Amino acid sequence: MQIRYFWTSNSVQARCPSCQVLSTTACHDYYTKDIQDIPFNNKAVYHVIPLNKFFCGNPECGRNRFFERFPGFTEERARKTTRFIEFGIKRSSILSVIFEIKVCGISLRKSHADYPQYHAGSRLLHTLP
Repeated sequence: MQIRYFWTSNSVQARCPSCQVLSTTACHDYYTKDIQDIPFNNKAVYHVIPLNKFFCGNPECGRNRFFERFPGFTEERARKTTRFIEFGIKRSSILSVIFEIKVCGISLRKSHADYPQYHAGSRLLHTLP
C-alpha cells in the first residue's frame, strides 16, 4: 500500500543549473518524476511532480534546455527527498547501535561521502573492512 501526492508546478521562471542565468522562456515540455518520502503509517509515500523544461537565455552557456530544480526538497537526480535520505541514515545508525549490528565500512564511507550534511560531527568507528 502506498500514498501518492500529485503536484503541479506553476513555475514561470527557473535558474539554469550551469550558468545560473534566470530563464522565463518555457519549452512547454515536462517530465514526471516520482520522489519517495518518509513512510506514513507503514505506507510508502510518493510525490509525483511534473518538472517543467526551460530554455537557457545565455548564448554562452553550453546547456540549451534544462528542467526546473527543487533544491532543499530533492537533489538533482535523486528519486528520494532529502529528508527521506536523512531519515534512513539516522535510522540505520540508531538501529546498528541498538542491535549491535556490524555495518560494512564501505557502505558507511559511501554514505558519509555522498551525504556529508547528514553526518556533521560524526565519525566512523568499528567498521568492517
